[in-house]
Amino acid sequence: MKAKASVQTTLQKLAADYRKDRRNDCHHTTVLAVHSNERGTPVSRLLDAYETAVSPSYRLFGLVDAAVDTYTPDADRSNWLLSAPGMVYLQVPSQVINATVRLESWSSIPPEKDGNWFGREEVEAKFPGGDLRIVSIDGGMEEIPLTLPSPGLYKMRWQWIFNGERGPFTSPLSWHTLQILPGSDEELDGRDQYCLVQIWRVAADVKAG
Repeated sequence: MKAKASVQTTLQKLAADYRKDRRNDCHHTTVLAVHSNERGTPVSRLLDAYETAVSPSYRLFGLVDAAVDTYTPDADRSNWLLSAPGMVYLQVPSQVINATVRLESWSSIPPEKDGNWFGREEVEAKFPGGDLRIVSIDGGMEEIPLTLPSPGLYKMRWQWIFNGERGPFTSPLSWHTLQILPGSDEELDGRDQYCLVQIWRVAADVKAG
């Protein structure tokens, strides 16, 4: 009887130890996963920002690296953004006379900014000098006090809204009248268009998502 009791007690102890070890293992795995996520997902930081007014001409305005010659890219005009090495242009309706542009330089991919955006496109561009200018065909180059961290390959996210009270606006892509959602009066500030441009560095051998 004592032998049977001893065996049963031993089995019960082993089972209890096993359950305890399982709980410890599960807790350890969870903690490691949290720490891994915290270390493996760097927080993007806003490095610099600048906001200015621009007057588009010939249904275009853009950002151009000062180290390259300015020209209008021979790109696919079915997209709002036209890009070439050292430059990115946004097509706009001919009715847009004045616009506000906010430029943001980020350490890595930035968070999305909520809003009733009419349009959103992303594009990659190589900037050989890292010193950007805002350009329109009639207005020429405007210097801006925002310098990228280094020359190289960058991803750009463009988002924009139109002022519904200043329309109607005609699409430069389809020539149809655009259906404009209510936008932020504060961001538009009475202008025809507001555009947010977020820029961040990407590795040359990694295609950004």
